[in-house]
Amino acid sequence: MSFYSDTLPLLCMIFSLAFWILSSKEGENVFLKGILRKFLWYLDGIWFMITSKDNKGIGKKLENPEEIKKCSDVTTKRIVFIRHGESDWNDVFNKGFGPSILVRIAKAMFRELKLYPTGDSVFLDSPLNHEGFNQALELGRFIKASGDPNAAPDQNNQKFSELLTVLRGDSTDPVTGQPALSSIIVSSNLRRAISTCTTALWDRVTATKEKVFLFSGLQEISRNVDTKALSDAQSIPDLSRITQYVPSFSADALQYYDVTENFGNKSKSFTGIKRMKAFGDWAFTRPEDVIITSGHSLWFKFFFGEYLPHSSTHIAKSTKIVNSGVVSFVLSRGTLDGAAVFYIEEESINTLFGGFEVKKKK
Repeated sequence: MSFYSDTLPLLCMIFSLAFWILSSKEGENVFLKGILRKFLWYLDGIWFMITSKDNKGIGKKLENPEEIKKCSDVTTKRIVFIRHGESDWNDVFNKGFGPSILVRIAKAMFRELKLYPTGDSVFLDSPLNHEGFNQALELGRFIKASGDPNAAPDQNNQKFSELLTVLRGDSTDPVTGQPALSSIIVSSNLRRAISTCTTALWDRVTATKEKVFLFSGLQEISRNVDTKALSDAQSIPDLSRITQYVPSFSADALQYYDVTENFGNKSKSFTGIKRMKAFGDWAFTRPEDVIITSGHSLWFKFFFGEYLPHSSTHIAKSTKIVNSGVVSFVLSRGTLDGAAVFYIEEESINTLFGGFEVKKKK
């Protein structure tokens, strides 16, 4: 018998079984649906890993950000970047490649098997681990403590104080007594970024009753499966881990997020450079003075590399922000030949917490 005649019945049976599981009523075959769904997520993630060109066009210096000097319609916006805390993926693959990595992979795969029927995962849309949540909590404590003028880390730095006031969501600056700048919180649609800003800024969110915007354009720039979003369009992913660290976080998580800008998982055509431009365009549609942005190390590094002057040697172009680190800067936007032009003022870059990674000397 031929290969096709041998395999065709098996493929038909698998397709029929999958169709039966997926077409069953809500509440039926929940366990089987969970397994099939996870299997399809992995297939999609692996296919994306093989075929993706997510960083296409980044770092080629095809555009000169200093072209903005030719624009007559330049406007500015203060941006604050918050990098997510350590994730399960970081814990497995970013702790060195000695013999211990085999142990870490084995433990992670065992945990993944236990999570297989659920909407949670160690590798897909990799969430914050225990250390990552503690990093976010530490950032939250730092922001809260800075509200006491006597405890402010740098009383002489007015910009530093002003931006911490913004992060807290205060209506007035406790140092100057002036009205605080208006701001909005926006996050990547990946769980580790959502969990970091939710945990770190929980006091603000509960006090102001605002919603955190989920924006697909902030999805990490990488082909790895940990950058695959598990949330569908206009929805949120499984964030149940937050309740272990923020007990007042409700199971009805949708009340905390605006999902109108979450268009689901990134596509191969919606590459990193397009997502960065989409974020820049979106930021300037907002009326707020400051855009507080929770996202990812490579996305942030590529953004600095793309929109800082080509001649700049600033560390932001070559080095990642630390886990739960906070860095702010001024982003300028103009229009040249009908297209948006973005530019980062190097002098405006201000480290508020953590800063950039320091490479260990060998």
